[in-house]
Amino acid sequence: MDGGDLWRLTVHGSAQKLDLDTFDPAWWMRRALAPPRRRHAHRRRNERQRERGVHRAAGRLLLHLEAFDVLTFLQGILRTAQPLIERNGNRLELSTPDALGEMIGDTTRLRQVLFNLLSNAAKFTQGGLVTVDVEALRLQTPPMMSFRVSDTGIGMTDEQMGRLFNDFMQADSSTTKKFGGTGLGLAICRRLCLAMGGDVTVSSVYGSGTTFTVVVPIELDRHAVLAAAGSELAAQD
Repeated sequence: MDGGDLWRLTVHGSAQKLDLDTFDPAWWMRRALAPPRRRHAHRRRNERQRERGVHRAAGRLLLHLEAFDVLTFLQGILRTAQPLIERNGNRLELSTPDALGEMIGDTTRLRQVLFNLLSNAAKFTQGGLVTVDVEALRLQTPPMMSFRVSDTGIGMTDEQMGRLFNDFMQADSSTTKKFGGTGLGLAICRRLCLAMGGDVTVSSVYGSGTTFTVVVPIELDRHAVLAAAGSELAAQD
């Protein structure tokens, strides 16, 4: 770092150079001394802006398509999620046919969706079971791949499920107090699934557990997917 430059540490521990022409020490001091409630409100505003950006961009999402082996892809996600699952004393099981073959899709977007669902299952389940079931629906038009993430956790009522995919909504206000979170994850997951030409649905029994089902095309067609996602999202506005 140069001696004449001003730097600050980011939340990730990296150094970031500050622009001395626009740097306002008073603003930084007010931010540092702000009460936790005000800092929380600031974070919520930032998350709303981020979510609105996802909403606007989802219909024209740039998809990075590649061929990948489905089982290898899943095993990588499960290795990452395993510590989260075990933190609450849960077990993780994968159920697949002998041969799933390959898909053509956006591994980054699909990984984001599935990992979010696994994180939720781990968070809302104590000493239970989280299961991932995968099935190739090759007789559909177009052929689809189904990923089901099930848990034996707290479950939801029909009323709670009805607002689950709304922005900044969790199943219940008491859920936010006990488990944390902003209620953004599932709304973004659904928009990512729509942008990939698929969808995510939920079924649940209160007190017994929840199942999220993600269905996406086995072979993504970039132009058809973007057109369908744009129409679907426009209809929701």
